[in-house]
Parts: sequence; structure tokens; C-alpha cells
Amino acid sequence: MSVPLTRPARAPRRRLRTATARMRTSTLVDMLEMRGWGALNDVGRKGTRATLRALVLSLPFGSGEGYATVPQIAYKAGYSSRHWVGEMLADLEGLGLITWRRGGVYHGEPVPSYFRIDKQMLADLVNSAREQCAAELAAMRVRMRKRLEKWRWRRYIAARKRRPREGENAAITTQTASSHGTVTGHPTPQGGEAPARVPHPPTDSPTRERSASRPDLPDEPARTRPGTPAGRSSVLGRIAALAGTIDRPHAVTARQAPLRLMPDPSPAVLEARAAAAAAAAARRRP
Repeated sequence: MSVPLTRPARAPRRRLRTATARMRTSTLVDMLEMRGWGALNDVGRKGTRATLRALVLSLPFGSGEGYATVPQIAYKAGYSSRHWVGEMLADLEGLGLITWRRGGVYHGEPVPSYFRIDKQMLADLVNSAREQCAAELAAMRVRMRKRLEKWRWRRYIAARKRRPREGENAAITTQTASSHGTVTGHPTPQGGEAPARVPHPPTDSPTRERSASRPDLPDEPARTRPGTPAGRSSVLGRIAALAGTIDRPHAVTARQAPLRLMPDPSPAVLEARAAAAAAAAARRRP
């Protein structure tokens, strides 16, 4: 459904009110900004305008005078250099908009600066900007009407939709799907990646690292699965290797001490074991 192009209803023009010194400083600055800043409408006075608004926010709106520091005004103006903001305040002082009594350190105590905004001069600046703003808006309307003169007798033509060629839809769909997968795909598989396999040394050859770190012990026999005769023989071979005599100049530690075989139990121990087994068998009987 097409919407007909109609000229919107012209809103009634609002009469601009006259600024007075009884108004709040925030209201005067807002009126001055809405009317194009008047005499402050210059590219080189952008910092002056920001400093004036920050100074208005730092002082009471009713009287327009009070104490403040240059770093506070620079913070509210959005500038980091207090020296540059001091230059902008000096520019406002030269225009006669403010009165600035410098602060400092007196008798070891910091004293802030005292500022006073001339509200009457600020109101005069707003009223003078009203005629300038009206003249600029009138010139803007004239330029706009002159630019629209060549489009008066032309009707509005909607842009036609171009039909896609054969095979173009398939290429676009494939490209969209691949790009969607690239953007939304997980960087790594959800199931996790298989850990890298480290190749083990062959089982039929001794471990070189053990031979290099323990040159005094024989090479470790080949490892096989537990429960097999080969595995049992490898364990027995390790015990036999540890039980051998080791000649070292330093003391023998507990791990390197030779193994001693346990002696056969005495007859008294054998009789005690047999009596305990007979008592256990008697308790199991019903």
C-alpha cells in the first residue's frame, strides 16, 4: 500500500520571547544556544561556548555569581587542560560577560576563584541574536525554495525492483549459508579434540632415559601386560636387580638398600596359626 505524498500541515510559528536579566542563567544560555549563539557563533569560539555553559553549571542559576575553580570548570566543560580553559575564561572576561577574581593560596590555605556573570549583558546578547537568527532562517528558506524549483513539475517515480538472474539466487543462498556458519560456528568442536598421541619407545629395547639417569642400575626389562608369565618374570628380574650389591662411595639410601629374604616362621607361630584356623572353622559350623 503506497502512501500518498502530501505536504504536512504548517505548524504555527511561535513568537520568540524577549530575554531579561531576571531570568535564570541556565535559561539565558539555552535561549542563546537556540538562536545560534549570536556574536559567539564562530568556529574559533567553540571552546568559549563550552566554557560559558560549564561556568553557568558551576554557579547558582539565580544570582550567577559564586566561587569555583578552573579545574572544576574544565571537568564540566569536557576538557582536560585547565590552562586552556583559563584562556577561554580570559576571553569571556575580555568580552565583558564575566568578572573573574583569581584565587590562589593565602596564608597556607587554598582559596577558589570568584566569578560573576553579567546577566544583563547576556540578555542583550540573546536579544541581539534573535534578529540575526531570523535573518539566517529566512535566507535558508530562500535557498531551499530555489533548489526545489526544478523539482516542482516532476512526479515521484518509485524505484523498480530488479529481477534476479538465473542461478543468482543459488549463489547468494550458498554464500549466506557459508558466512552464517563461519560467524555462528563454534571455534572448537563441542565434543572436544582428541589428545595428541605421543609415540612410546619400542618394548623390545631398553629405555634410554633411564639408562642415562641411572647408569649404576641395569636396563629395565621389557614391559608387558600384567598377569602374563613375561610380566611376572620382569617383576622378578627387577627385584633381583635391586637385591644385587651396589658399590657407591656415598651412603646407601632406603630405596637403594638390598632386599633381605624373610626367615621361615617358628613352630610356635605355626601352631598358633593352626589353632586360629580351627577356631574359625568351628564358628562357621551350624
